[in-house]
Order: sequence, then C-alpha cells, then structure tokens
Amino acid sequence: MISDEFYAICKNKSFLKLNTLFEINVPASGWSASAPYTQTVNVEGMSQFFNPSYAPDIKDSTSAGSEKAIKKACGFISMFETLDGAIKLTCKAKKPTVDIPLLIKVV
Repeated sequence: MISDEFYAICKNKSFLKLNTLFEINVPASGWSASAPYTQTVNVEGMSQFFNPSYAPDIKDSTSAGSEKAIKKACGFISMFETLDGAIKLTCKAKKPTVDIPLLIKVV
C-alpha cells in the first residue's frame, strides 16, 4: 500500500527536485527578537517532504575574516525545517550577526 506522504510527493512531483542544489541567503536582520531565534526564508521549489543537508556557501571572493564569521554563524543553527516553498531555521542560544549564505542540497 502506498503511504499518504509518498502519494503527496508524487502528486506534487516533488520527487523531480531530488539532487537539487539551492543557494540562499539568510540575512542577519531577519531573526526573531528573542530566543529561540527563528527565521523563515523563501526557497522556490522546496518541499516539506525534503530532508536536505546544508553547508556555508563560501565563494572564492569571500575574505578570510568573512569566512570565519559565516562558519561561526552556521554553528549557531540548531535545526531547520523544510516547508513548501521555504525553510525555517532555529538558533536556540545565539543569534547570528552576519548574513549566512547557504547551499542546501536535496538528495
């Protein structure tokens, strides 16, 4: 028997987006005011059924100081949740103070 979740994925054709790489920016100004700090970022093509991994998106042009700050800010992320068309990030203890460029890979 096909599960309701699997049926919904197939119906929405979300399975076509597997092995997709999303590039997003998480702005420092977008976090909620108090802990746990949360932010929802729109990601076109994201599905609540995806279980992606993420990493900082460090470009060749990123300075050493900026790279260090971005990687530190990534360490503040406690969890993220995929939604239809967005992701929700949570930082339980500390709020990032720099914009975080992320690569999100759906496998």
